Amino acid sequence: MKEMQDSQKTIAVESQVDRERIAAIEKVNDARYEERVLSELSANRRGIRNRLLLVGVIFVAGATALMANIKSPDSKQLAKTEAQEVRLRQKEIKKIVEEALKSEKKKKKEKSKTSVDVEDESVVMAETMLKKGDLMSRYLRDSEKKSWARSIVEQMEAANIPVNRQNLMIVISTIDHESGFNEIGVVNSPEGILDRKINEFRRENPKIYSLMQDRVSRLRGMALQFIRDRRAKNLAQSHKNGKNNGDFTEKDVNLAIDYAMSLYDSEVPDVVKPLFPKDHMNKFRPKTSGCMQINVRKAVSLAQSVDMETLSEEEMRETLNTRDGGLHYGMIYLKKILDAHSKHGKVMSPNEIKYVFADYNMGAFTTRNAAIQSNLNALGQKITVDGDLMMYNKDGTVSGRRSDTEIAIRKVLAVAGIKIDDLEVHVDLLLEKSENFESTKTFRGLMKVFADHGLQTTDVIPANIAPEGFIKFGTNGLSGAKYAEGSYRRYRNLENTMASVDKTVKNKEMPKKQTRKKNKPTPQRNLWFK
Repeated sequence: MKEMQDSQKTIAVESQVDRERIAAIEKVNDARYEERVLSELSANRRGIRNRLLLVGVIFVAGATALMANIKSPDSKQLAKTEAQEVRLRQKEIKKIVEEALKSEKKKKKEKSKTSVDVEDESVVMAETMLKKGDLMSRYLRDSEKKSWARSIVEQMEAANIPVNRQNLMIVISTIDHESGFNEIGVVNSPEGILDRKINEFRRENPKIYSLMQDRVSRLRGMALQFIRDRRAKNLAQSHKNGKNNGDFTEKDVNLAIDYAMSLYDSEVPDVVKPLFPKDHMNKFRPKTSGCMQINVRKAVSLAQSVDMETLSEEEMRETLNTRDGGLHYGMIYLKKILDAHSKHGKVMSPNEIKYVFADYNMGAFTTRNAAIQSNLNALGQKITVDGDLMMYNKDGTVSGRRSDTEIAIRKVLAVAGIKIDDLEVHVDLLLEKSENFESTKTFRGLMKVFADHGLQTTDVIPANIAPEGFIKFGTNGLSGAKYAEGSYRRYRNLENTMASVDKTVKNKEMPKKQTRKKNKPTPQRNLWFK
């Protein structure tokens, strides 16, 4: 019984505990529900507030727009008219700008097209001469001919030489005569030149030669070996370029002299060194260089006066041994000569073209000065007609001695009663290699004397004189007359070639005559059914 009571009490206590636990759980659940409800209400409030704010903003914006549009009919129409006028003006300005840009673009295009056409025309003309003329250029590849033609035209334009047919033929004839279209001048028979130079050295310096005679033969053998090595190297290099050319060039001559100078300290006896300094070996270098064989010292002078550039002779040789460098300084020098003979760009006569070639070979204004000497001889003087009014040293500087021509000029002017001081005559003659000489008192006095005696002042080509300062390396030098004839022969060849080309083009352009076909009579049939 007692056990039953205890069990009932236990059950009652457990039931009480369960009830309390259930009540606590319900209480917690109620709190959570309450919190969730509150959070949902809070979120709803925020959403409603945001919506109200959005509606307020929209209302304010609409009201502002409405108030902005509430205007009087006149002001609204005026604003509309002003807006239309602004739009019209903008359209007009845009149209004007577009038309101006289009017009400028069109002009620029036409100008570039015209310049390209003119340039291409000149290049094509030069290329035709190189291809069809009986010149050394015929051995060039077609791509090389085109490249040469373009370089020639570009350098003519750079030197302000008018690119016309006559000037192109003069330039191409000169290049062909001077180098045969080799960028670096070719030296024919370098072995023979070496022996000739040794003999010249022996004649001019007998004392020095006797002191080192035993070494000359050994040095000669070394030089010949150097020539063979350079030829073999040039041949191997030309094979790489698809050619077969082992020529010994002026560049090789300079390398040979550099090699000889490197042997100076070991091979030249100490006794000889004071008599023959190392720098004296530079005298054996070529005086001219490049595809137009321009005098190196002259080119250095042109670089200073025209290009405002100071170059040493060594640097100038390197420049001249490139195609553009050789053409550049050759064209500048040729321009000076062309200007002297072709006043105001007029077409030159055959004789004037020969004078151009002779002056290019012997020096600018040589033919003019030779004419003065020729006229002096006609007045009873006896002087050599060589185109030099002054005496010059081998290095090209003016000698301190008075020339026969200067003495003759003084006599002629004195006899004619023209009072000019001897010093003034000498100073005037220092300008003999320029056009400025023609504005001196000495020149004007000579022209008056010649006119009084009925003597013409036509240029004269020195017949049997070789240009001392302008001799191409490895040659004995052609006289002015022979050189001019050789160049003019090339010029005539090009002239005939271009005349033939013109004739061919003209025949192609001429419309063919249409021959009327004669109507053949129709054979009469034998009408049997007649």
